[in-house]
Amino acid sequence: MSSLEGYKLYAVLALKCPRCHKGNLYCKSSPCTWEYMDKMPKECPYCCQSFVGEEGFYWGAMYVGYGLSSGLIFAILGLDLLVEGYVSYPVLYAAVLMPLVLMPIIHRLSRAVWLNFFVHYEKDARENK
Repeated sequence: MSSLEGYKLYAVLALKCPRCHKGNLYCKSSPCTWEYMDKMPKECPYCCQSFVGEEGFYWGAMYVGYGLSSGLIFAILGLDLLVEGYVSYPVLYAAVLMPLVLMPIIHRLSRAVWLNFFVHYEKDARENK
């Protein structure tokens, strides 16, 4: 058992089931292939928590993804502004391209964050089947 188990941040960053923190949220661990980027099992194999919400449930994750990608852009530009005193073109291009390159990871994280808004951790979730 991880020392961070039980915290929402652990479930989000490790892409684990928000209820038991043991089951994987995605079928494949690598988001690098378009085929498996968003493939989630219907439910957690450990606690049977459903990962399928009502129709349109994960649309709210788009707002989380927008916040994550915007935060990344502003962090890169803000850091360059602090270091250089102005925003250089190469850093501006990198800041705009970085969310596109990291899109599969941002997509997975935003879904994990959105699901964690609605499902809460239960220490004995396996017993509650």
